[in-house]
Amino acid sequence: MVTIDSLPNEILVQVVLEVRRGNPSDTDLLHCLLVSRRWHGATVPVLYGNIAFKNLDLNRFLQRPSLPNCADYVRSFTIRVRRSETPMPGATLEQMLDMASILLPALKNLKSFSLTDDMQLDTNLHTDNSRPVSSHVVVALVNALPSSCQSMELDVVPRDRRNSHTGWGTTHHVCDSVRRVLRRMRDVRIRLWWMCPALFGTTRGGAYTPISAPHLKTLVVSPHGFRALLCDSQDPQFMNLRSTWASITSALERFVEAQSQGLGDAKIHAVKIQKSSINSVCKTGVRTDILARKSFLYPLQSTKQDHFMIRQHDERDLVSAIPSIQTMLEGNLWVNTVGGARLPARVLKASTKAEFEFAISCVPQAPEMYTADEWRTQNPEHSTWVWENEAATGLKLLSGKVVEGEGYLNVEPILESTPRGWKRGRHYYASRLERDD
Repeated sequence: MVTIDSLPNEILVQVVLEVRRGNPSDTDLLHCLLVSRRWHGATVPVLYGNIAFKNLDLNRFLQRPSLPNCADYVRSFTIRVRRSETPMPGATLEQMLDMASILLPALKNLKSFSLTDDMQLDTNLHTDNSRPVSSHVVVALVNALPSSCQSMELDVVPRDRRNSHTGWGTTHHVCDSVRRVLRRMRDVRIRLWWMCPALFGTTRGGAYTPISAPHLKTLVVSPHGFRALLCDSQDPQFMNLRSTWASITSALERFVEAQSQGLGDAKIHAVKIQKSSINSVCKTGVRTDILARKSFLYPLQSTKQDHFMIRQHDERDLVSAIPSIQTMLEGNLWVNTVGGARLPARVLKASTKAEFEFAISCVPQAPEMYTADEWRTQNPEHSTWVWENEAATGLKLLSGKVVEGEGYLNVEPILESTPRGWKRGRHYYASRLERDD
């Protein structure tokens, strides 16, 4: 008599994988554990292969007595810091992350690590749950990554930093730690408020020497927010995205040139969202392809809610929140999966290969993105100035552009044009066009 226990191991594993893909909450997988010893053995690697936590989940996981027994099965480890969650009694956020840094070296087969923080830079910093994570915690996590780890994502706002000019700050330098592991990495995404060229090289006697990263396939570097700082800026209050961008992109150019074996079809992107000093309503998303020596500029405008319109180079308008727009600007090189894991898109696409089969149970999660028509239908009370101005004038007033060759790093924000016979209003209506009679 043929029973479910007669299934070959390969089929049984596929059944478990489909269970995982159908219910990322793990509830059904936990039932699979209890069917039999054979089912237990097939389920455990899938259950623990890709683990993703928010604040409270992480604390509960770190307290499990069975944790050492599942360490060998973990292939990807995702931590999502959510500021809206109530802290676990008796454990601060930093204490939980410190515990995670102690766990990481035991994950001998870890392939991918992600740490993201949804903190906004204008957050009230007077409570433990709203303060940025300290640099020493981020450094500890990066330094603890096992040698097997080939993909890393850091999207955080470290609270303190190094300053070699004034002595202000800390000796825990995130950029130094990232550089040390970058040599062996294949997929890296870095989004920090403070960053510097030490990410990609060392400076001795005034000479900058980029490191070699022969395995690199994708690299995204993005200053966090509109006020990104250089780690060694002399004035702690000095906030200038322009100078940070110039230093980082210049170092990236030298880093690319220093790769003796070439980077082949690798993707090396620097990304920023830039405000206009003339009109604060207009913002510009910039993706700079260092290898191709091109910058792609996308106009952004607020929809007078918590979403933004981004105009594509084919003149299509899409609407989404900043996190999804940031992902689009970066070229969708890192993606969310159903169940919470963050993974390189390259790994997900190649999940049928033995090297990346740990991702085969992961389903990419479609970002929240609307066409202009969809957004207007669902939110008739919310619009953008450019939509209203273009409706009034009958003209296209805002377009993306591509800058290449010399000057591709020195890009200026895109502004909405003012056609002849029209003028801008004042104060709050500085973006509304009026007839110039």
